[in-house]
Amino acid sequence: MPAESTAGTERRRPVAPLAVVVVTHQSAAWIDRCLDSIRRQDLAPAEVVVIDAGSRDGSAARARAHHGVRVVALAGNSGFAVAVNRGVSITRAPLVAVLNADVELESGWVAAMVEAARRNPRAASFGSVQRLAADPRRLDGAGDSLHCSGLAWRRGHRCLDSGPERDLEAFSACAAACLIRRSAFLKAGGFPPEFHCYFEDVDLGLRLRLAGWNCLLVSKATCLHAGGASADGPRSDFATRLGHRNMVWSFVRCTPLPLAILLLLPFLAAQAACLVVGALRGQGRVVLGAKLEAIAGLPRILRERARIQEQRAVSAASYARALDWSLFPRRRAVPGRRR
Repeated sequence: MPAESTAGTERRRPVAPLAVVVVTHQSAAWIDRCLDSIRRQDLAPAEVVVIDAGSRDGSAARARAHHGVRVVALAGNSGFAVAVNRGVSITRAPLVAVLNADVELESGWVAAMVEAARRNPRAASFGSVQRLAADPRRLDGAGDSLHCSGLAWRRGHRCLDSGPERDLEAFSACAAACLIRRSAFLKAGGFPPEFHCYFEDVDLGLRLRLAGWNCLLVSKATCLHAGGASADGPRSDFATRLGHRNMVWSFVRCTPLPLAILLLLPFLAAQAACLVVGALRGQGRVVLGAKLEAIAGLPRILRERARIQEQRAVSAASYARALDWSLFPRRRAVPGRRR
């Protein structure tokens, strides 16, 4: 028989072989809703861990007020990647759900994720259907896509779309609300700490692909996501700098050599396009600075590349099949969507 939760006066619920890791940074406005949505799950997680990355707004204290939640307060904000790695390292369940603090889960999210993991043993990561908290009719994203040029995006972002009718293959899972097999996460090296945040989930997806794992978008795992709640939004200079720098590092670290040679010109063309788009948005200096920072870090990134490629378990052709090869990359509506 499954174990049952006994916290307080809550109804007794079956307990899943799953831990939840929530990362907070200046998240006092969101954390109660996030943790309440976890408590309302039909299938209870075995443990809930909140990693607070140097908040000064009382996020950690608010999290501690929730029964059964373990809070680890880091000395400062060393980034989302470091915080998640710490959280996963101190959990013991075979499955780990990673959540942003500005996510609110629908009641069947944990059950849908656990069932998807049971039915798909070759998948190491599982994405969820994220809707915009400000406009739930629109998707925040339904799995990540990676273009052959190195550009990445959340599939269906801002589309009027209720999501797919069935589970779908995705390149990688957006780390705002995803499930990962703990053993695969640790063996792959977790999120790259030097990325701080942004593109760290795509980079993990790249390394899991190289190790022979797949990623699945779970159609019945749905949630609301505010987005950018603790990083000044996706168009801030901070987010722009890290996203554009980490994009370069991911391509260099993870792309198999035959593909890297084949895709070098599309990759350089995409970087030039990023500079033009950045300039048109008034962030030309930020994007240029990000690219220069990426170049300056290449000696270390190339050393990491050697280690990553030594562990590659799939052919370059197999890896290439997971990429988007469209002539002009764009955010598409999600295939197989619900009408």
